[in-house]
Amino acid sequence: MKKDFENRIIKLRKILEEKNVDAILIYKNRDVLYTTGFYDKENNSVAIISKDKLIFMTDGRFVNQFHEQVEGFDLILFENIFNKFEKVNEVLKENNINKYLVNFEAISYKDALSLDANIENVVDSTELITNFRRTKTEEEIKLTRKACDIAEQSLLFTLDQIKEGMTELEIQNILNSEMSRRGSSRVAFPTIVVSGPDNGASPHGVPTERKVQQGDFITIDFGATYQNYTSDITRTIAIGKVSDEMMEIYNQVLKAKTECVSMLKPGESTNKIHKHADSVLKEIGYDLVHGLGHGIGLENHELPKLTISTDYQLQVNDIHTIEPGIYAPGICGVRIEDDYLITDDGYECLTPNITNELITL
Repeated sequence: MKKDFENRIIKLRKILEEKNVDAILIYKNRDVLYTTGFYDKENNSVAIISKDKLIFMTDGRFVNQFHEQVEGFDLILFENIFNKFEKVNEVLKENNINKYLVNFEAISYKDALSLDANIENVVDSTELITNFRRTKTEEEIKLTRKACDIAEQSLLFTLDQIKEGMTELEIQNILNSEMSRRGSSRVAFPTIVVSGPDNGASPHGVPTERKVQQGDFITIDFGATYQNYTSDITRTIAIGKVSDEMMEIYNQVLKAKTECVSMLKPGESTNKIHKHADSVLKEIGYDLVHGLGHGIGLENHELPKLTISTDYQLQVNDIHTIEPGIYAPGICGVRIEDDYLITDDGYECLTPNITNELITL
């Protein structure tokens, strides 16, 4: 990844020239990770990239981690993390950094006041690194493939363990433990295991002590993290025979997913794909109540977004999900989700090893 970090700094310095600013302040932890290789889960670190200097600021707890993970940056320690931007302000002045880029969405009002800058000298960079992160390098694709494989193999193992009478929480724990055993450093997001006509119909429901039973759908939404890169998969499975109405819902979701996947190619409109999924679900009287998909990478939700309110053109080396769903309280919920890499001539499914056909246990 060393070459990737060097290239990212070169790209950022070109942006500094184009925007006629002295530096960029980076403090959202995934953006710090993307530009330096350092992951601070507590979000207490700041990277400053200027035209001629690389400065990394953190507190004493992370000195060893800094030396293990970061190259080329000068280290400055915060004495008090509760007023760290006062120290950042000092460093900016010491280095004659007067005009700089700041991610307005990631900074608090208190921290912004601590910067003590004239507003005309602070330029919003909210979308800058987010857009950089969208297009994945070969190394990032390799790490995402591994995160996908860990998640797939962990679910296949878990499916063999699921029995009638187990609770949603028990299933969640088995799956999380298996992902960890296979090399996932953390879950990509809190694993969802929801079942039955009520909790199962909540798109982002929370696992409970409800016991799964004959005739249930169980929706499992989960992801692994490998060297900071994530995966995101959803499957709805059946315990025994389900009703005809539940099967109709499942098959319609599968139809929407299959048709939308066939549309994936460079230049295609994400808004168009989302609208198509919604139109397919409407054929049996349901709406798509969430986005059809989203990018994945260092975070589980990145660009591009596949929603009704946004429109991106798919690009080579985008990695994103496709995840249509129907949620019918009192009946069931169904969602089917896989991860896709956009290629020169179309797409590649990165999670091909778990069938999209209904799995019945």
